[in-house]
Amino acid sequence: MIYYAERIGASPNDPTASHHTMFKNIPIGFWWAVVTMTTLGYGDMYPQTWSGMVVGALCALAGVLTIAMPVPVIVNNFGMYYSLAMAKQKLPKKRKKHIPQAVQTGSPSYCKTDLSTACNSTQGELCLGQSRGLERHRSGESC
Repeated sequence: MIYYAERIGASPNDPTASHHTMFKNIPIGFWWAVVTMTTLGYGDMYPQTWSGMVVGALCALAGVLTIAMPVPVIVNNFGMYYSLAMAKQKLPKKRKKHIPQAVQTGSPSYCKTDLSTACNSTQGELCLGQSRGLERHRSGESC
């Protein structure tokens, strides 16, 4: 937009509208817009017409609203996440206890349990499931 805004404000004596401006082509105008939006502003190029100055002001305002203001928020969130990750590393690691799951009555492995194995007191629910399966086989019921 700066390229065309500078062309609009050219003097009538300049037929190519390129003698009064520093924005000779669109890529140079794009570079100026990126430098202005990032609030860097080298100062080597600047708009010289009123229409160019309006576009320049809008470009600087858009840069502040879309780039410069959200960056501190992102940095702050990253800092909080990083400190949380460092705190989690210092915590002792928890060991997961393995708890055997009881055999479900509708599962395909319910009838395939080894009926000749003896149950002991540490098997708990698993042993109850085997004894029920044994009773079912003795009574003639199918799975």
